[in-house]
Amino acid sequence: MGELLKFVAYVFIIALILVFAIPLIWLVIKLFIWLFGGLLAFTGISIWFIVLILAIVAIIAMCNS
Repeated sequence: MGELLKFVAYVFIIALILVFAIPLIWLVIKLFIWLFGGLLAFTGISIWFIVLILAIVAIIAMCNS
């Protein structure tokens, strides 16, 4: 019974995280697209520069977690 309860708790927590995280992630992605779209329009920064920045951010996030 204890194991089942633990499993239900994990599933509930994961579901809760997904419900909150997906809209948040989508919002961040839209913000990045808007921000970088604006930057690209004004300064002509290459897409590779943006990819590089995102890769660095991802690596830092992975190291911190």
